[in-house]
Amino acid sequence: MAKRRKTRHKKGAVVVWARNNMLRLRWRYDGKQRHLSLGLPDTPINRQIAERVSSEVARDIAYGEYDHTLDRYRLQHSSADQAIKHPSTYELFDEFIDYKREQGLSEQTIASRYRSVRSHIKRFGQDIKTPDDATTLVEKLRGQQSPTTANKNLGILKQFGRWLAIANHLDADPFVDIERIKVIKTKPRSHDVFTVQEVQALLLAFKTDERCSQFHDLCVVLFSLGLRPSEALGLRWQHIDLKRRCITICESLSRAGDGRTAGYARVRKETKTGSVRVLPLNERLIAMFRQRHGSESGADDLIFTTIKGQPINDHRTYAKQIRKRKLVIA
Repeated sequence: MAKRRKTRHKKGAVVVWARNNMLRLRWRYDGKQRHLSLGLPDTPINRQIAERVSSEVARDIAYGEYDHTLDRYRLQHSSADQAIKHPSTYELFDEFIDYKREQGLSEQTIASRYRSVRSHIKRFGQDIKTPDDATTLVEKLRGQQSPTTANKNLGILKQFGRWLAIANHLDADPFVDIERIKVIKTKPRSHDVFTVQEVQALLLAFKTDERCSQFHDLCVVLFSLGLRPSEALGLRWQHIDLKRRCITICESLSRAGDGRTAGYARVRKETKTGSVRVLPLNERLIAMFRQRHGSESGADDLIFTTIKGQPINDHRTYAKQIRKRKLVIA
């Protein structure tokens, strides 16, 4: 069995090491080995403190200011407070999200709005302690976002600032004096709808592309019946009446409460408006459903699934392909 090689330290170095999980310093001075117990458990934060003391000892030796009593290098009881890690702004925002969750904020709102602000704070890369820090962050966001989005995010940051002050993490709210941007109202844009030619080209592309062929029939239903994606994804064979040539829209397979769109995370609910609609089926849809319905298809089985038979993720699969094809076709 190969022997474990010991780490060799530079001659004259002040070494940080641990004994019984307690941090100590070791160095040589005047030809003798010296030791100093710091009285701190071996943790990453306490290692940083030990390295600072180590540097102080090495500097004093180099400049002839070495304290032979070692009193200068001993950590007082009050100094142990340095071992307490003060949470970063990024970590405090996580606590703020937990607070909002306890106040009843939905997981979907947290996922769609608060998580993005959290990401911006993390990328900002510094703690927000003063109004100047807060202003710098907000100005950075305004340079990357539309006025409307920037104002929404500022609203969340203002809530965060008030919470920081109330929870005594800061003496005052750093965002309190930052004003919202004045948004110039413009005429609403018309919906960028597909033309008949684009619909035909899109369906042809899905039908001929092996990677997307399973979404062809789903898109036919969406375009033909005007269903919401969650309604089409939640369709089961019990909703189809081929004899009466109609389809009943009474439920949906909606995104999870935290906004996840993955098939395994979807939740079966009533329709968005709570209504039940019975829609007629044309010849094309009748033929399509008859072709898809197999001898083993059960009443509770989903009509549209992935190749592996799982619920479809509308965000990462067919919707992504639609946006891609739209850009190509337009």
